[in-house]
Amino acid sequence: KLFTQLWSMDTERVIFVESESARIGRLQIPRALHRKCIAADAGIFELSVPLSIRVKHLRKVYSVFETPAGSIDLKHRLQRLAPRRGKDAVQRWTSLVDRAMWSELVADLLENHYDAAYEDATRRDLRSISSSSEHQLSQRHYTINLGADDDISDEELEVAASNIVQRAQDNIHHCATHRAFA
Repeated sequence: KLFTQLWSMDTERVIFVESESARIGRLQIPRALHRKCIAADAGIFELSVPLSIRVKHLRKVYSVFETPAGSIDLKHRLQRLAPRRGKDAVQRWTSLVDRAMWSELVADLLENHYDAAYEDATRRDLRSISSSSEHQLSQRHYTINLGADDDISDEELEVAASNIVQRAQDNIHHCATHRAFA
């Protein structure tokens, strides 16, 4: 399915790839394709969103875990993180589940598991490309700050999305022009 989806994409348009890792569930993206995505001409766009907004969003998306049956499933899933994050962290998280302290749980998981894993994967990805590419990449890394008022409006998201698409298209044009005259 992944290959079919990639093959059917219009390569004349900017294609955005979420960069968490070279793994999608149990599937491993081929290393060459993953490197190509990291070093893409469009650049890297990092969305910086306040923790409180991320917590609120994730609680809404994963509200199923805030039910009695979902809590049991969640505690089982948390146990799988013990080898990576330690037994103390897993005990802290399961205690938060038992006390239904959902916002605290999500914030703790973001800060002490998800964000740490994301940063590790990003560092690993950057090391996987050459030093010259890394310099070029750092020049095309953009941070977009969203949700300064502890909320994100649809209008703010629309403006950010438009700016990201425009910057990506400008980067691609600049890189193509640079290669043409190199």
